[in-house]
Amino acid sequence: MVASMTGFGRSTARVGGKTVTVEIKSVNSKYFDIYLKLPQIFRSKETEIRRQLSEKLYRGKAEVIISTEDADLERAYTINKNAIVSYYRQLKAICSELNITHTDSLMPAILRLPEVVSGTTFELSDEEWKQLSELIHSALLELENYRLAEGSALQSDFELQVNVILQYLQQVELLAPQRLAQVKERITKTIEDWLLSEKADMNRFEQELIYYSEKLDINEEMVRLKTHCRYFCEELSAPRTEKGKKLGFIAQEIGREINTIGSKANDAAIQVAVVQMKDALERIKEQLLNIV
Repeated sequence: MVASMTGFGRSTARVGGKTVTVEIKSVNSKYFDIYLKLPQIFRSKETEIRRQLSEKLYRGKAEVIISTEDADLERAYTINKNAIVSYYRQLKAICSELNITHTDSLMPAILRLPEVVSGTTFELSDEEWKQLSELIHSALLELENYRLAEGSALQSDFELQVNVILQYLQQVELLAPQRLAQVKERITKTIEDWLLSEKADMNRFEQELIYYSEKLDINEEMVRLKTHCRYFCEELSAPRTEKGKKLGFIAQEIGREINTIGSKANDAAIQVAVVQMKDALERIKEQLLNIV
């Protein structure tokens, strides 16, 4: 089971008499980050909302927008009539003293003065918070389903690329014995030519031959590469969804074995297979950037 970091979830319901919508959009990112935008009425629950989101959003960058269509109900406004009358009389008197005849702009100015208009912010009740929490859960569930659908397609591609690596590894396994025999023959001929012209220690000759034979042998690397590929596929099928980092580590080990085979091979046909394996591995690494 693989989940993509890319996803979208949306849910709408009535919360405390208001129509509330929760939208969650996530994209791939190396680090975990949540951008949260919510109305003033829900500010008191921001910590709880972030905690709820963090329990489901493990990796990636998420943008969470909580909005209400009844934004005008968030605050109850009260106009202080006495303050307005007092301000108006005083300003009117000042205008008369200064011979100011145009007083049409007095009222807009008065409305901006202190204690003329006051507002009270509504607080969420326990029941309303429960409704909002369930709404967020619903949006997260839709996001998770979206991520899993995307992840399913990615998993199929991962398995395809791993099979490509194993197919070319099979070619290398068929070529390796013949190539090793050719290398041994070439080394032997070179050293025998040298022995004909120089006095040399035969024990040293045998040691050198064994050393270079072991150095050029790629059997261990092929075995490890096959093991890493099998482990990668097992991890893909594991039930948990948070596995991007671990798959990345396994991909590094796969790359290390492919590179070692390439550096030891010194054979044109094997090098062609190595290039194809590297190409498949690069495709895997690119897709891993979008895995939770």
